[in-house]
Amino acid sequence: MVLKKLQEIVTVIKDIKEENQLLKEQNNKLKYEVTVLDKRLNVLEQKAIENFVKIVGVPKVKNEDCVKSVELIAESVGIKKIMAEVQTYQSKKSMKDNVKKLKLTGKSVNINWSDDKIYMNDSLTQFNRNLFFKARVFTRDVGYKFVWFKDF
Repeated sequence: MVLKKLQEIVTVIKDIKEENQLLKEQNNKLKYEVTVLDKRLNVLEQKAIENFVKIVGVPKVKNEDCVKSVELIAESVGIKKIMAEVQTYQSKKSMKDNVKKLKLTGKSVNINWSDDKIYMNDSLTQFNRNLFFKARVFTRDVGYKFVWFKDF
């Protein structure tokens, strides 16, 4: 009787081990699939905002017309009409290059603005923004002065 019960327990333990191994394999497969999907989602999100720019350095003005401000900046660098999203990737690239080349400042766009430098950056997904932040922290810690990204 005891021997029979012991054999049953051994069989149950063997079955549980086999099931546990199967569950571990399934879990690892699911983890891999989630990682792949996270990467694909990030690529799709970045593609969706590829024509968006982030303009930094524009001073706060009471009752500001943001659309007009962006249009003024666009005109200052040779782009005719722009909203938050430019029409093509090439327009965005040209606009960013011109802002950098001209060393655009608030005063060069609007005489009533301060003379602070205006920057234009790519819009980034949350994942890429975090990655860029970590890269900046790392490079600062190892002694680099600058870090940037291009065509994410």
